[in-house]
Amino acid sequence: EKSGLGFFCLKETRYDTKRALAELRQALRLDPDCALAHVYLAIASACLRDAGAARKAVDAARRCGAQPEDLAMAEAYVELDTGSLSSAIERFRSLVELERDSTSMILLSQALSQNGENGEALDWARKACVADPEDFRAPVYAGVYLAYLGRFEEARRELTKSAAMDADYPLLHHTLAFVAREEGETAAAER
Repeated sequence: EKSGLGFFCLKETRYDTKRALAELRQALRLDPDCALAHVYLAIASACLRDAGAARKAVDAARRCGAQPEDLAMAEAYVELDTGSLSSAIERFRSLVELERDSTSMILLSQALSQNGENGEALDWARKACVADPEDFRAPVYAGVYLAYLGRFEEARRELTKSAAMDADYPLLHHTLAFVAREEGETAAAER
């Protein structure tokens, strides 16, 4: 329970790393062999650019019997934030092979986009839309990559799909503003 709260603090509260680390350390005091707490500690440490602590937490997760998909996710984040972007992409590809869910596909798409591969990132965002049609994040990321590719009308369509799901997602609003600004619609961008 504490490890889940720690991950929530890290990812869903816009990287509240201080609270996330406190929750994860509490989880490990309660159960030093909690593999998932070590996985999330690796991700939190990577976010803080502490490669040594991140890799140590991955090793601990492995020793504690972490699931292959959890290890793949931790290793991908560690590479993404403290190592090699190309290695991170390969690890996220491994995660997609293990999970085949929208979240892993979105994570892969984000890493690809960071590497300037927005066409392939778009392909994976669209696959995420198919994998889980109710995941409001997938059309948002498709819209982001379409906007990066200068395909604004298509981007707006994807973003509208997400908005229709009652998603109140900052990236959705930011991308809609970006598209409006790029199309010269200053008032719409400001709204």
